[in-house]
Amino acid sequence: MEISDLELFIALSKDLNMTKTADRLYIAQSSVSYRLKNLEQEFGVPLVTRGKSGILLTSEGKYFLQYAQTVVQQYHNAKNQLQSFDGQIKGELRIGVASVLALNVFPQILKSFYKLYPNIEIYLRSSPSNRVDQMLERNEISAVVTRGEPIWGEEKYLLYEEPVGLVSTFPLNINSLVDYPFLSHPHSNINTLINAWWRQNFSVPQKTIMEVDNTDICLKMLLQGLGWTILPAVGLADYPSLYFKTLTWSDGTPLTRKTYLLVRTSSLGYPLVQILIRFLKNNLPACIEKSCIQKLPFC
Repeated sequence: MEISDLELFIALSKDLNMTKTADRLYIAQSSVSYRLKNLEQEFGVPLVTRGKSGILLTSEGKYFLQYAQTVVQQYHNAKNQLQSFDGQIKGELRIGVASVLALNVFPQILKSFYKLYPNIEIYLRSSPSNRVDQMLERNEISAVVTRGEPIWGEEKYLLYEEPVGLVSTFPLNINSLVDYPFLSHPHSNINTLINAWWRQNFSVPQKTIMEVDNTDICLKMLLQGLGWTILPAVGLADYPSLYFKTLTWSDGTPLTRKTYLLVRTSSLGYPLVQILIRFLKNNLPACIEKSCIQKLPFC
């Protein structure tokens, strides 16, 4: 069994389809089938069940997946540790990033990182915050930059708090929001925050005219003047035509969205992880700040 076989099984567990996994890894489907069969023979148990629409992991396969994820992560950590013994800063880091940060912040962050550490390879995966956290739980990556309030029992570093506010293409009277069409993004993980603020200030629901399944679509609708919404400030600096007003709770405390760096405690001893932590703590807050909408008028 090779590390590449474990990585293949991890990929297969995501795709649940041999053709998709073969395409992802640029190998023949017959090779995927052959190497999976060898793993099953080596351990003497079925790891998957096969059907017309794809495959499913057996109970043994689910257990083996946890093993594979742990071993692959430990392999990459050990490789990075060994490569640092000659005094050179090199190796690879696998990190997960919340989608909005990957879009609006990380291109600049990675450009700066590579100027300082050209021999460190970054493997970046982006996903909504609630899913990117799961990658770390499954040992698929070394660190996560996520937003909100993640449930995480190991190392957690607060990097930034961005304001959350009312957004529109036209000036609004905040006391008359119930009269204006609202663009809702109910699947966003800030929706709980939005609803809590609304209930604190209004006794009737918003005048919702549209529900979309992510904030990017909501922003596109917003830019056509179709209504108003509530969004975090990150990424809005590219839209100077927008009106923005930071919201506050009844005690005057501003609504904010937090950005965290999550790392496994067991990874803290690895030099590249320490480099990543220091770099993000020193550079990410300023980069997020630049992407946030700043002082724009709002009635």
